Amino acid sequence: MRFNIKLVEYQSNTATIAIFDDLVGFDDDYERGCSCDTTGVLSHDINPFTGEDASELETIENEIEAFDRQQKSIESSVNRSKRNVLHLMRSLDLSCSYFITLTFDQAKVDRKDFDLCCKKGRVWLQNLRRYKNAEDMSFICVPELHKDMVSWHLHAVICNPGEMPMADSGHKDRNGHTIYNLPGWRYGFSTAIKLDGTNPMTSIKLSKYMTKYFTKESQMILRNRHRYFSSNNIEKPHVSKWMYESREELEIILSQIKKKGYAFVSESSFDGYVKANYIEAIKTSSQKP
Repeated sequence: MRFNIKLVEYQSNTATIAIFDDLVGFDDDYERGCSCDTTGVLSHDINPFTGEDASELETIENEIEAFDRQQKSIESSVNRSKRNVLHLMRSLDLSCSYFITLTFDQAKVDRKDFDLCCKKGRVWLQNLRRYKNAEDMSFICVPELHKDMVSWHLHAVICNPGEMPMADSGHKDRNGHTIYNLPGWRYGFSTAIKLDGTNPMTSIKLSKYMTKYFTKESQMILRNRHRYFSSNNIEKPHVSKWMYESREELEIILSQIKKKGYAFVSESSFDGYVKANYIEAIKTSSQKP
C-alpha cells in the first residue's frame, strides 16, 4: 500500500513514527522490479578509427559510473543493515540484559578470520541456554573491525541469560556500573555490563549505539556476507501505516498514537530521496503493543 506515515511499535515499550513528505511504498497491483525496454532498439558505440562496434570498450566514464554505483550499493547495504539491527535491538526485552564485548586472542583464534570469529561467537552465545533459567535467552551480535583494519571482535546484547557465570573485574565504567568478566569465554578477553532495562530510553540509545559499528570500510570487506547475527526468538515489531492529505488529518493520526499511551521524546529529519521526519516515542503506561 501507499502511505506517508508509519508507526513501528516495539516490545521495549518504544516506538518510531516516520512522516514522509511524499507517498512511499507500492500500489497493490504494482509489480516490483519490472523494468523493460519496449523500443527494441539496440544502441552501439562505433570506433571512429576502425568502424567496428566498440560498445564493450571500457572508458573512464564507464569506470567512474561503475565506481559510483558500487559506492551507492555499499551505502545502501550499510543503511539496510543498520535498519535491521535497529529493529531487532528495539524489540529485545531488556528487563534483564547485558552489553558484552568479546575479543580474540590470536594464539587461540585467528582474529583476522571473520567467519571463524563469528562461528566461535555464535556457538558460545547459543550455548548460554544451557545455564539454569536461560531457556528464553535472546541476543543480537555485531562484529566490529579493529583499528588495525584486519582483526575482529564482537559486541552483543544478551537478554535473560539466567545463571550465566560472571566475575567482578574490580572495575566500573564511567557511569559507575560494575564491569564483569565472563569465565565461559575462553578465546580471549571479555566484558559484560548490566543494562538499565527499566528505562525505555535505554532501548533507543542502545540501538543507535550498536548501529555505529556499521561502517563503509567494514561493509566493503563483508560484501555478500552476514554482517550480524541474532537469536530466532526476538519478536517482530508491530507496523501501522496511514495516508494523510492535510495537516489536520496528520494531527488526528498523531493524536490517536498519543492516545495509545505514547509520549514523544525526540525528533529528527532525513533528507533523502523522500524527506522524512522521525519521532521517537516511549510508552508511559505499562501496556505493551
